[in-house]
Amino acid sequence: MKKQVKNPVVSALMIGIAYGVYRVVGCAQPLMNVIAYHAGREVGSLVRDAASPEDALRKAADMLGLADRFTVTRDGDVIEVVVEGCNVCPKRVGGYEIKGTACPVPGLLLGVLSSYYGVRIPPHSVNKHIKWGVGEKCRFRLSVKL
Repeated sequence: MKKQVKNPVVSALMIGIAYGVYRVVGCAQPLMNVIAYHAGREVGSLVRDAASPEDALRKAADMLGLADRFTVTRDGDVIEVVVEGCNVCPKRVGGYEIKGTACPVPGLLLGVLSSYYGVRIPPHSVNKHIKWGVGEKCRFRLSVKL
């Protein structure tokens, strides 16, 4: 890993899975969203007692050590998450050369929300609930109208 992270085991697992998906299918992001969504549902079961969906996301991010800075805001049916200093990026932290993206974060967060609300999203629909942009600050917009 290229940087010190809060939870190196979680980071290594997520980065390794993301790179493995990329190596198998090439265009990894849509499949990574679905895989991470199911992992996020499991993590979400650990934070169901949160006071709000935003709080559930914050608790999950802290538990996993996802990022140096993790900001959550809500506007109606959309939750926006801004991740700075990501600890699970297969490119920046793992050092892998990947064309496109293989980010586990958006699917993971959607899974946490899904678990919080007690709703399952069919695998073919997961990608419809995620809009995002990558950079030094990654922004994820997640539909809470599940």
